[in-house]
Amino acid sequence: MKPEGKRRYFLFFLILAAGIVLLSAGAELLARTNPERLRTRNLNYSLLKKEKENSIDVLVAGDSESYSSVSPMDLWEKFGITAYDIGQSGQQIQGTYYMLKTAFQTQSPKLVLLEGNTIFRNPGELKYFENLLLEELGYYVPVFRYHNMWETFVTGERDWRVTYKGFKIRTKIDPYMDGDYMVETEKSKDISPFVEKYLKKIIRLCEAHGAELMLYSAPSPKNHTFKRHNKLMEISEETGIPYLDLNMRIDELKILWDEDSLDGGDHLNLSGAVKVTDWLGDYLTDQYDLPDHRGDDQYADWDALLVEYRKAVEEETAEDASDEDETDEADLEA
Repeated sequence: MKPEGKRRYFLFFLILAAGIVLLSAGAELLARTNPERLRTRNLNYSLLKKEKENSIDVLVAGDSESYSSVSPMDLWEKFGITAYDIGQSGQQIQGTYYMLKTAFQTQSPKLVLLEGNTIFRNPGELKYFENLLLEELGYYVPVFRYHNMWETFVTGERDWRVTYKGFKIRTKIDPYMDGDYMVETEKSKDISPFVEKYLKKIIRLCEAHGAELMLYSAPSPKNHTFKRHNKLMEISEETGIPYLDLNMRIDELKILWDEDSLDGGDHLNLSGAVKVTDWLGDYLTDQYDLPDHRGDDQYADWDALLVEYRKAVEEETAEDASDEDETDEADLEA
């Protein structure tokens, strides 16, 4: 190829790269200033980046079991711990890894809680690599992560769902009725080599940023089993990472499955999450050196958000009670 042709190719790719960088910067700016335009899965990425630098002491990572089990505002109110739920619905472990990398860009947490359900997600090797590519592109080239945000500007559609440091208030009750699910066995559940690889990457990532890592399993009759418990215990013993299985402490947590289940034993509702958070707050303050920031003027915005959170809980609870009254009246009329 002639030198002139090489220069043209070089200039083309230079312009292309510059365009992608500019588009990514624009997408990041639009995401931060227009969160209501974001699809739900991208909302946490954008809101997390708006948090004050180095203000979060605990990150709660994983799939939907993570953000359904820990309420940061209740942890703040009762213990002064600043926590953020960075989990996403259906999140696989490579997504957890890149979410943590995103968090570590602006935060220096003392502790990362990794909910174990994501470790057992196995959609198959091909799907894993497809999702890995999407996560890498989204992390390094944000315009790919926020690509569908443009649709909402065209259609006017808004997908705004209020979260409180990543936690959603969900008060619906759908009981779990199938009895004891932690049937003791010596068998353990296998995990894929791909998951093992990314779990090691998460361990190294936390070590590099000076964050302690703890595995935990949220109460979930629909997902958790004694085989999974055994596997996570094996991982804990091999790596030295502490593991806390809350499914083995249902009585201590005072979980009642006819009151604290959102969807038949899959996730906890608000009531269940508050019970877990109360217990977990005592556990974390006993096991880890986590500061109590209450009364610190630098965290006044947490107090302000707590007021909003309490009001939202009252409104949601009152709305559910009203719905129940209407249902009761309809039953009586029938």
